[in-house]
Amino acid sequence: MRRASGPGHVDSGRLAGVDAVRGLAVLGMFAVHVGPGARPEGAGFLIVAADGRAPALFTLLAGFSLVLAQRDRDPAGGWTRRYRPLLIRSAILALLGVFLASLWPGILVILAFFAVYFLAAEPFSRLATPLLAAVAALSVVAGPLLSFLLGPVFGYGTSGRGLVPEAADFTSWAGLGRVLCELLLTGAYPLATYFPYVLAGMALARLCDVRERAVAGRMAVWGTAAAVAGYGSAWLAAHVFGSRGRLLDAIAVHHPQAAAAADPVREVLRGQYGAVPSTSASPGAGRLHPSA
Repeated sequence: MRRASGPGHVDSGRLAGVDAVRGLAVLGMFAVHVGPGARPEGAGFLIVAADGRAPALFTLLAGFSLVLAQRDRDPAGGWTRRYRPLLIRSAILALLGVFLASLWPGILVILAFFAVYFLAAEPFSRLATPLLAAVAALSVVAGPLLSFLLGPVFGYGTSGRGLVPEAADFTSWAGLGRVLCELLLTGAYPLATYFPYVLAGMALARLCDVRERAVAGRMAVWGTAAAVAGYGSAWLAAHVFGSRGRLLDAIAVHHPQAAAAADPVREVLRGQYGAVPSTSASPGAGRLHPSA
């Protein structure tokens, strides 16, 4: 839905709803990075609500915005018109992300990862809408599974994930290898975990014309239903079908320092970034929520 236009007002073409949601995601990321520690009680629950979800929402909107930008692109413009803006944007994001991460070590800057998302999204932008939607749905399932299964292959089982590329990493071949691994699998916002959100955003932009109030309303209803189904099925798996017991058994073996916490599962997830630890014999037993 677009901003209302009055007499003498020039429509900027921006979608007010998309801008509002993007602003909410940015505020959530600020709260998580510079706010108080997340606690499941009192006002701390607001931080818990944003933790991991704000960057996911921001990433989904990135995919949505990519499709909106491509609608104004001239397909007859040739290679230069199609790819030069993408390459320039990605290069700026990567350089800025590495610079900021080096300037303030410990701050999980997402910008370098966004550069990779944009480059990886380009081939998928050529897919027909039904195929794009199918690939997005498949990636939502396959991405976290790949992260879970491939982590130990690269030496990441219980910890070690969650880094971001810094300038010092580019001074050696080993550092470059770490950067590639961080961007794709083991970093704070790796492609394997977060790119499905980009694809989902692209599919939504193709399928839904949010300029129509009725469409926006249906998206809100379906989004709420999906959230209830997702969190509800996770609750059933943990508390009815016994997955929480298997998680606690895995924590006792692989994360003994968290076993005495009031909520051992939450205590472990607080220290994980980009993926859950690959410490369960069953992916279904160990996969709860990709914390960021």
